[in-house]
Amino acid sequence: MEKIGVERMAILLDKAIDIGSGDDAGLALNYIERSKKIGMKLNQRVSREYEGMYCKKCLTPFVSKKFCMIRFRKGRKIATCRSCGNIQRKLYK
Repeated sequence: MEKIGVERMAILLDKAIDIGSGDDAGLALNYIERSKKIGMKLNQRVSREYEGMYCKKCLTPFVSKKFCMIRFRKGRKIATCRSCGNIQRKLYK
């Protein structure tokens, strides 16, 4: 059951990224919400490849410059959501 859930999460996040690059951000948001609910139900985390692909606060996909601003400073990747203003910081090498 967990394997099916993880696969379904990956499929939904792939679709959200593909659709989010177009104009239909509402459908992409719906896919991200569904994938997050599946993960919470099965107590599974999002895989690392999808970890920074959406805003943790408003779930907007970070696929174009219209939705996010990404900067690199002092060994950190700083992603700012343009929908809600949330800031995510991650270390990079």
